[in-house]
Amino acid sequence: IQNNYYPSSEVSLVLQNLREFRVKVLGAVNIPGYAVITSVHRLHDVIEIAGGFHRDADEANILISRLGGKEIFCSLQYFYHKQVDSQNPIIQLGDIITIPYEKLNIKEICLSFYSHVIISFHESCSSSIQSIH
Repeated sequence: IQNNYYPSSEVSLVLQNLREFRVKVLGAVNIPGYAVITSVHRLHDVIEIAGGFHRDADEANILISRLGGKEIFCSLQYFYHKQVDSQNPIIQLGDIITIPYEKLNIKEICLSFYSHVIISFHESCSSSIQSIH
């Protein structure tokens, strides 16, 4: 335009606002469901919009599923520690973010009842009852 029709013209473009879209946030966040974001939001921002991590969230094994089947594994725990942007990617239209719950690696959890019975829950979900004398 400038070279052919209006040689002394100046062209400028002003962006009024960013387009908003929804992404799905599943798993260990306080408000799972859809989050309304823009094209400049990163993973950390989306987690905050979803109410933050659930207390049992596994912040080191987050999955972003992209359109076309691409999967991206991220660790916000690593991002917070080392500030590596690849672990806090920009979220795109169509992304589904899944935050897993931590796998509790407790070999045995003992609960005491009436100070004489211990119920031991093992990883296999079997329980045994022992009396304390």
